[in-house]
Order: sequence, then C-alpha cells, then structure tokens
Amino acid sequence: RHFPVAAVATLEAHFRSSVAMVVDKGGEYFTRGVALVGEKLKASEIIPMIHKKNVSIGEIVAYSLPFSSLGHLEDVFDALLGQKFKQLSRSAEDPYFSRNNVAERELLVEDISGLWESLHKTFHDRHVLAHESATQFAIDYDKAATAVNSVKLIIDVIDAVLWSTVWKDEPLTQSEMNIAAWERYQQIRVK
Repeated sequence: RHFPVAAVATLEAHFRSSVAMVVDKGGEYFTRGVALVGEKLKASEIIPMIHKKNVSIGEIVAYSLPFSSLGHLEDVFDALLGQKFKQLSRSAEDPYFSRNNVAERELLVEDISGLWESLHKTFHDRHVLAHESATQFAIDYDKAATAVNSVKLIIDVIDAVLWSTVWKDEPLTQSEMNIAAWERYQQIRVK
C-alpha cells in the first residue's frame, strides 16, 4: 500500500539532490537555477543560512521547488539544462557504456511514453494515498512493482542525462578518475 508513497519520496530526494548539484556546478546552471526560484525566496531567510555556510545556493534552489507531479520534474530539468528533458531521455544510455565506447549499447528506455504514463500513475496513487482519506484504495503487487520500477528507471535516466550534459567533462570511470588525479597532481607540483 505504501510503495507509491515511498517510491515518489525516493524520486523527490534524488531530484532535489541532483538539482542542488547541477546549480552548484555554476555558470549557466547557476543562473538558470536561481531564475527558477526568482522572487519566491526571501533574503531574510536565505542570508543567515548562507552566512553560517549551512547550505549551498543549489540546496536552497532545490528545496524551494515544488515536487508533486512529473511535470514539476520535467519543467525544472528543461529549464536547468536549456533543453527538453523528455527529448534527452529518449536517447539516454548507460553513462559507463558511453564513456567506455562499448559497441553494443542500448537505450535505457525503449518506450519513454510508457515510462511517463507509469510515473503519472505512480504520482496519482501517491497523491491519493498521501492526501485523501482513501481507506478502500487498493494497491496490488503490480501497482507497487510499477511504482518502484518506474522510479528506478527515471532515476537512471536522470543520471544518464546529467552525465551526458552537465558532467560530460567530469571523470566518471576509474580510468578517467586516475587521469584527472594525475593531471591535478602535475598542476599542483608545477605551482
């Protein structure tokens, strides 16, 4: 019965942490992220948090955004990335396979429309269970499994999209991390 609620809570946590990291990346992502919350934030609330260095700007942005539908997720990533998230999702591949140039790569999701439909149903079920007195509302095994599987898949898609856009130049594989560490070592040694 509580799987849709737990699945959406998991997705929300991943969404907010992803948004915070993207905004904190800086540059155009910072500008777009701050624009998302615009006038919603009061300086009197934000300044003390920033002064105490308790939170980053990305965290403030992420936790100021609504998250009660798939549309919220989609709109935020559309704005942050400057591209349509659903379109990017259609070509999302496992980032490790992409980085290692594995020849036989597959898309993470063959049927994006089906995934979106499953996620809409999961958000609907979560809304009913969390906000309505629906004691007779039944969640069977199939609905619970759909909720968990669709949330797992969209989290994989979010990560793949971010690794192909925001973090495309960041080290992901062990080999890339080793090379980046060696380059940092050499730069520090020269300084």
